[in-house]
Amino acid sequence: LLHIKDGMLCLCNEANTQVPRNETPDEKLAIQMAQNTVKLPSKLSYYGQAAKVVHELETISLAPNSEYNPFQNSKWLKGSLFLILDENNHADLLNNTLTYSHEYGLECYDKENANA
Repeated sequence: LLHIKDGMLCLCNEANTQVPRNETPDEKLAIQMAQNTVKLPSKLSYYGQAAKVVHELETISLAPNSEYNPFQNSKWLKGSLFLILDENNHADLLNNTLTYSHEYGLECYDKENANA
């Protein structure tokens, strides 16, 4: 789980540790990134959604032209899928809006009900 902070890619930790784009992170940072994983809300695995969610995250993380693809060169991150949150700690995934907070973790709402 990564997010954008002041235009920079960062870990979702209190220090907002910056993560360089388009390059393989050094071992220390890669370990921090690997420790910054979250479980996706179970709602995303219902009704055959799981394959669609994985495909969408693979598109973000593994596509040859993705700025996150170089992360795969790290032994700590190989095969990892990345969810990138915006400045407000939100991301759209299929018909869902995901939000993250340190207090509640990663939450999932139907996109049409997220702003209600």
